[in-house]
Amino acid sequence: MRTAVAAGLFVFIGGVYSADAGGFATFTTPPRGSPDRTRILDLMRKPMESVFGKPIEFDVRTISVSGNYAFAWLHPQRPGGVPLVINFPCEVDGRDLVIEATFVRKNNAWVFDTPADGQPGFCADDVTSWDGWLKEKGLPPQFAGRAKYLSDSD
Repeated sequence: MRTAVAAGLFVFIGGVYSADAGGFATFTTPPRGSPDRTRILDLMRKPMESVFGKPIEFDVRTISVSGNYAFAWLHPQRPGGVPLVINFPCEVDGRDLVIEATFVRKNNAWVFDTPADGQPGFCADDVTSWDGWLKEKGLPPQFAGRAKYLSDSD
């Protein structure tokens, strides 16, 4: 299991996120087969199957869990790594398709936290809006598998 550490103390609705003795907040990547990972992937699979049909599997780029928040960055594909065929206007083709989504745990179940329609977007070519979600929740960019916030200038 990968654990990432970021400086700071993060405050979430309902309390303060746990931190190590040095005051650094932690988040984890749930291992294969774990309940959190399985539930998140199953939730992501539903909108993908409704658009592209079954079966869908994922090449997981990042899944992070911190308290009641989660983030997933995935490459949807057919079994065996076969790219999806995209039959509508999209900025990428099936070989480069990635999907990002954020989640919140409510009543012991993961639900989409963004976007407002409850479905993840998968053709957007501008993901800087995720910076706002991360910052709003007090999460570091590493939570989303990034070295820095996308909106930070070089």
